[in-house]
Amino acid sequence: PYTRSSDLYVLDGAEKSTTEIAMYLKTAAAHQEAVYHRLLELHPYDCPAIISLEVEYAHPAFAHWVEEQT
Repeated sequence: PYTRSSDLYVLDGAEKSTTEIAMYLKTAAAHQEAVYHRLLELHPYDCPAIISLEVEYAHPAFAHWVEEQT
């Protein structure tokens, strides 16, 4: 699952406008570090926006499914 977005930012003192893809990945906490390092290997940017969000609550059936799948 991903979303295309139009991004405006400043890089090396120059204004940039690009189309990027925001991607959301779901995994168990035990796999978080491995996923992070793999994304760093694959991502073309020097400073990719890789963000982890802690889940405070998840539907029990969904949480079980994530644990089973990852």
